[in-house]
This record gives sequence, structure tokens and C-alpha cells, in this order.
Amino acid sequence: MKFLLYALQKYQDHPVIDYFCRTVLSWEYWLKTRPFFMSAVLISTAAALVILAIAAYILTIAIYFLIPNYIDHGQPVVASISWLWMQGHDLYPNWETADIYGSVYGPILFLLNGIALLLYPTIFTSKVPGVLSLIVALGVTSMLIKQKAGSTITSMFLLASLVMLFVPFGIYAYWNRPEPFLILVSVLALMAAVRSPVLIAPVGVGVLAGLAAGFKIYGFIYTIPAALVALARVKGRPSRLIMALMSSACAVGFALLPYLAKGASIDGHLRFLKVTLHHGWSASLFSQNLQFAFVLVAPIIGISIWRKSALNPAQQWFLATLYTSIAIMTVLGAKNGGGPYYLLPLAPICIYGIAVLLESSEIKMNEFAAALFICLFVAYGPRLFGHTRGLQHAYELAAQSEPNKIAELVTYVESYPEAQIGISDAEHYSSYFYRVLSVFSGRPLRVDFSVWGEVAYAGVDKEGVSRFVKACNVPVWILPLGAPFTMVDKYNNLPMLSDGFRQTFSTNYRQIKAGHAYQVWGCKPQDE
Repeated sequence: MKFLLYALQKYQDHPVIDYFCRTVLSWEYWLKTRPFFMSAVLISTAAALVILAIAAYILTIAIYFLIPNYIDHGQPVVASISWLWMQGHDLYPNWETADIYGSVYGPILFLLNGIALLLYPTIFTSKVPGVLSLIVALGVTSMLIKQKAGSTITSMFLLASLVMLFVPFGIYAYWNRPEPFLILVSVLALMAAVRSPVLIAPVGVGVLAGLAAGFKIYGFIYTIPAALVALARVKGRPSRLIMALMSSACAVGFALLPYLAKGASIDGHLRFLKVTLHHGWSASLFSQNLQFAFVLVAPIIGISIWRKSALNPAQQWFLATLYTSIAIMTVLGAKNGGGPYYLLPLAPICIYGIAVLLESSEIKMNEFAAALFICLFVAYGPRLFGHTRGLQHAYELAAQSEPNKIAELVTYVESYPEAQIGISDAEHYSSYFYRVLSVFSGRPLRVDFSVWGEVAYAGVDKEGVSRFVKACNVPVWILPLGAPFTMVDKYNNLPMLSDGFRQTFSTNYRQIKAGHAYQVWGCKPQDE
């Protein structure tokens, strides 16, 4: 070593030695500045990708609004039922003796969607509540994260990470079905748990748990982590027990309260809930649920392992109930018709959990949040842009064909006030979604065939719907083009309606008009 130093000093002007010295010094400088340089590159890259991702997501929602039809078959079901209930019809009629429509969803969902439709009953309006719920949920989540992170940059990356968790599910995070509303309720419950006074927090969470059950009967599960956070703030076991009982009482009370409204029969709702017990369980969906559950909990587990200090009791309670809720929804979401989107309302809670653990760890918050977002962007970014392009393509096609289709259906509905909208085949199923236009115009809904498909799959007698075509009880049917009533069930690919139904229809009706998108079938004269 001494010889090396002597040589460097004696021959420091030699070109080779000069080059060596400059290289060593440069490398030493790089070692000293690398952490700062790498951090700046990481954060700058993540910030640029955040702008790109959020812009694409906003564009996707804008296109969703512009498409004049629904994308999912359950959306017109919710819109139709919401409007019918607002007009005084039953929310859960008996499909054996009354009209055939209804849902496993709770009354609060139809109340919120119905209130929006009272302002202006259109397809566009029916999409607004879900989108607004997601926007408010993101705003509340941002406030919660900022409180823990204390950094705008960290909050931005964590919130953008939450958006990326929504990306694989397309419109599911903001459609008019329960998910966006449950996302909002879950974050409001967390807000109540951490921001409300100690003795009020458990009661507030209980109220929100009851409202969550008004969207889905098991919706309260999404509020369990918040409930434990609220109870952890209460001092003393006796006080904690009393507040837990009060919270539970509030949850039960607010879950039952909507059924006091006219037309919202709890017996009718239970009848539809029993149907879902026969839908069966899917190993494939369970596997998908496990994969998404792993994505949700992996960052939390990673921080828990890397942090040097132990978790305090409140954090332990919070994480234990969060993992439990995720496990329960992973199983419940494996029923046929379910999927990983059942876990969506727990995604904001997981992001909040990351912020909580980062707050008391030695991990650099900005860098971790940036790295998390980049990982999610790499995983789900292609899906985001693919979904955006897919919706844009759907809009371009709809702009050419749907206005004429809507105009034709409206003309038929006005020409035949007693008509009902029916189904044809799978190819023209999306044209059946426009039945909401008939409902919005004040016509009754005798049969919602999307609902009937759910009921029939559960084993209900398929001949039960035949009473609407016997003796021409419905004098006129407006159907999309295609073979009448040949739609197959999505669960088993078997005909949704029986051969007996189609035979009765063929015997009692004849086609009286055929347009570019729809056909009209009327009751045959008695002499035919």
C-alpha cells in the first residue's frame, strides 16, 4: 500500500497514473452521490408515470360516459330496478306470482341510483353515482394517507398505486353496481375510526357497517378493519366492550332500516339471496382471488418484515382484521359470478396499511412508494392502455350504430305502449340492455330476462316464466334481431328459457315488424 501511494505521488503527472487517479476519484464521487442520484431518478420516473397513468384512467372514465349503452349486463338491471322502486313498484317481487325482476343487492344501492335517476332518467345519469363514489373515495383515501405519510409525494405515489390496483377490473371500480359504493363506505369507515372522537368513532363505524350491508348483505366485512382501529383507541376492556356492543347495535339497526321503506320487503330480498346459495363455487375464481389477495398484502408483509421495531397492539389488531377480511372475501368471491373484484373495497385499506407501517419504520417512504407504484404500473399499465383503447374502439363503433338503434327502439316503444322488451340470442344481447329506455318512459317491467337467467340457473322451474306468453298476457314483444328467446345462460351455456316457453311463444305470436335492430311480435288473432 505504501509503495502504491509513493508511486502515485512520484509519477502523478504520468498519463496512465493521471487517468487512474481521475477514475478512482470519479468512482469515489459516484459512490457518495449514487443514493441521491438513484432516488432522484426513481422519484422522477415514478412521477412521470403517475401523470401518464392518471391521465389514461381519467380518459377511460370519460369514454365510459360517452358510450350510450351499458358495458355489463348487470348495469341495466340495477338502473331498471332503481327507477321502478322510485316509481312505487316493489323492489323484490315474487317471481312466481308477480313480475320477474329483483336482485341480491341491498336497498341502499337502488336508493342512491334511484335518487340520481329522479333528477333525469337516462343511461348517462345512471352511470354518475358510481363514478362520483369512486372520486370521493379517492379524495378521502388521499386525506388518510397524507395524515400518515406527511409527504405530498408519498401520498401521490400511494394514491396512484391504489388507482393501479383498480385497473385490472376496468369499469368494476366505478360502475353502478355495489363495488364503488362499498369502496367509499370502507374508506369513510376508516376516516370515522381515525378522525372522530374516541367514543364516537365506534358508533360511526357501526352506522357505516350497517349501510354497507345495505349494498351487499356481507358488506359489513369491509368495515371490520376500521372497527378494530376505532376500538383500539378506547381505553379499558369494559369501555371497549360497551362500545363494541353499541357499534354492533348501530350496524344491525342501520342494516334493517331500509326495509321499512315501501316496497322493500326483507322476505323478498332473502328469497333472492337464497338463490345465490345454489350458484356453486369455482376453483378457478378462487385461484384468481388468491393472486389478487397476494398483490394486496405482499407490500404490507414486506414492510412488516423489514421494519426493525415491533408492531404496537393497535397495528397488530388492524393488520389481523385486514388479513381476516381479505381471507373471507377471497372465499366468498369464488362463487360463480364472483371474482377478485370482491376484494376491491379492501384495496384502499391495504394502501392505508402501507402508509401506517411506513410511518414508524426506517424505510424511506418516498422511495418505497415510488417503487411500489412503478411495480404496479409495470404489471397493470398495459391493461390500462389496452382497456382505454378497447373503450375508445367501442365508442367509435357505438357512435355509428347506436343512435339509430336507440331511435328505432324508442319508436317501437311509443307505437306499442303495452309492449315488453325481450331477448333473442347472445349475439344481440347488448341490444337488450336498452330495455331501460322503456322503463324510464314509465312502462312496467314484467320480466327482466337477465334476472331470470340468475333465478333459472339456481334451479327454479323454467316454466314459471311461461305465464307471460300464455294467452297473450303480454300482447306485444319487442326483441332484438335474431332467433327469439334463444339466449344461453352465462353459467352453463344452456338455453335460458325452456323449449316449452319457446313453443308457447311460437304458437301465440307472429312477427308484425322487423327493423334494422329490433323486431316486433304481436299476439296472433284467434282465427289463425
